[in-house]
Amino acid sequence: MGLDFDIKEIFNYGWFIFMGIWGSTVSYLEKTSSGELKHTVSRLFIEWTTSAFVAIVTAYGCKFFEFGFAATAGLTGIAGHMGDAPFS
Repeated sequence: MGLDFDIKEIFNYGWFIFMGIWGSTVSYLEKTSSGELKHTVSRLFIEWTTSAFVAIVTAYGCKFFEFGFAATAGLTGIAGHMGDAPFS
Protein backbone atom coordinates (compact mmCIF):
# COMPACT_ATOMS: atom_id res chain seq x y z
CA MET A 1 0.00 0.00 0.00
CA GLY A 2 1.79 3.11 -1.21
CA LEU A 3 1.10 6.77 -0.79
CA ASP A 4 -0.32 7.84 -4.12
CA PHE A 5 -0.89 11.59 -4.16
CA ASP A 6 -1.84 13.68 -7.15
CA ILE A 7 -1.49 17.46 -7.36
CA LYS A 8 -5.18 18.05 -6.53
CA GLU A 9 -4.91 15.98 -3.36
CA ILE A 10 -1.74 17.83 -2.31
CA PHE A 11 -3.57 21.13 -2.85
CA ASN A 12 -6.52 19.84 -0.82
CA TYR A 13 -4.31 18.89 2.13
CA GLY A 14 -2.67 22.31 1.93
CA TRP A 15 -6.14 23.85 2.10
CA PHE A 16 -7.04 21.67 5.10
CA ILE A 17 -3.85 22.76 6.88
CA PHE A 18 -4.75 26.37 6.13
CA MET A 19 -8.25 25.85 7.55
CA GLY A 20 -6.77 24.35 10.72
CA ILE A 21 -4.34 27.25 11.11
CA TRP A 22 -7.13 29.74 10.48
CA GLY A 23 -9.25 28.11 13.17
CA SER A 24 -6.28 28.20 15.51
CA THR A 25 -5.69 31.88 14.80
CA VAL A 26 -9.30 32.71 15.69
CA SER A 27 -8.97 30.78 18.95
CA TYR A 28 -5.66 32.48 19.72
CA LEU A 29 -7.06 35.95 19.07
CA GLU A 30 -10.04 35.23 21.30
CA LYS A 31 -7.72 34.17 24.15
CA THR A 32 -5.37 37.14 23.77
CA SER A 33 -8.16 39.72 23.48
CA SER A 34 -9.86 38.39 26.62
CA GLY A 35 -6.60 38.60 28.56
CA GLU A 36 -6.56 34.85 29.08
CA LEU A 37 -3.24 34.56 27.25
CA LYS A 38 -0.35 36.95 26.63
CA HIS A 39 0.66 37.33 22.97
CA THR A 40 4.04 35.93 21.98
CA VAL A 41 5.23 34.89 18.54
CA SER A 42 6.49 31.56 19.86
CA ARG A 43 3.10 30.80 21.42
CA LEU A 44 1.33 31.63 18.15
CA PHE A 45 3.71 29.32 16.26
CA ILE A 46 3.02 26.51 18.75
CA GLU A 47 -0.72 27.04 18.28
CA TRP A 48 -0.37 26.91 14.49
CA THR A 49 1.80 23.79 14.55
CA THR A 50 -0.51 21.93 16.90
CA SER A 51 -3.61 22.87 14.94
CA ALA A 52 -2.04 21.99 11.58
CA PHE A 53 -1.32 18.51 12.96
CA VAL A 54 -4.87 18.16 14.27
CA ALA A 55 -6.23 19.33 10.91
CA ILE A 56 -4.23 16.68 9.02
CA VAL A 57 -5.38 13.92 11.39
CA THR A 58 -8.97 15.13 10.94
CA ALA A 59 -8.56 15.21 7.15
CA TYR A 60 -7.32 11.62 7.12
CA GLY A 61 -10.29 10.60 9.27
CA CYS A 62 -12.64 12.36 6.87
CA LYS A 63 -10.97 10.63 3.93
CA PHE A 64 -11.39 7.25 5.63
CA PHE A 65 -15.11 7.90 6.14
CA GLU A 66 -15.39 9.29 2.57
CA PHE A 67 -16.61 12.77 3.52
CA GLY A 68 -16.81 15.40 0.79
CA PHE A 69 -14.40 18.30 0.35
CA ALA A 70 -16.66 20.90 1.97
CA ALA A 71 -17.36 18.75 5.04
CA THR A 72 -13.66 17.96 5.42
CA ALA A 73 -12.68 21.63 5.09
CA GLY A 74 -15.24 22.64 7.71
CA LEU A 75 -14.22 19.90 10.11
CA THR A 76 -10.51 20.69 9.78
CA GLY A 77 -11.23 24.34 10.60
CA ILE A 78 -13.25 23.35 13.64
CA ALA A 79 -10.58 20.87 14.70
CA GLY A 80 -7.91 23.56 14.34
CA HIS A 81 -9.96 25.92 16.49
CA MET A 82 -10.43 23.28 19.18
CA GLY A 83 -7.00 21.67 18.84
CA ASP A 84 -4.94 24.37 20.49
CA ALA A 85 -1.97 23.59 22.67
CA PRO A 86 -2.38 23.63 26.46
CA PHE A 87 -1.67 26.89 28.27
CA SER A 88 1.84 27.47 29.51
